[in-house]
Amino acid sequence: MDFSLPALLFWLKKLLAALVLPPLLPLLPVIAGLLLLRRRPRLGRVLAWGGVALNLLLTLPASVGWLAKQLEDPRPLSLEASRGAQAIVVLGAGRRDYAPEYGGETLTGSRSSGCATAPGSRARRVCRCSSAAAASGTRPPRPS
Repeated sequence: MDFSLPALLFWLKKLLAALVLPPLLPLLPVIAGLLLLRRRPRLGRVLAWGGVALNLLLTLPASVGWLAKQLEDPRPLSLEASRGAQAIVVLGAGRRDYAPEYGGETLTGSRSSGCATAPGSRARRVCRCSSAAAASGTRPPRPS
């Protein structure tokens, strides 16, 4: 095994990520509480039950939805804002049956081919109306 500094830092980063990210982070108070049960029973029980409650809270759909909602921005990109873009990156392709931000169903390309610039797709409309080069397989828009 290689013990160079970059390899050591890589594994240290992976270890810290495993400790800080779920599912281990909510279990740490439970483990600490169980270890403290003999010396400090009250603190041990509070930590253990608090960790169980935290773990339960972080797995409930209502709290997960609320936490995810804080991170997401549901507003679609306006055509005015896209005019000055240097590049437009389409991260997914497929069909969404329910897309209220675009007024209903939206077609974003073929899932089998991975093409996100199918005729009529939102990605193609944004690329066509902006000054950025269009997505793969299409020509950049002509200057007006």
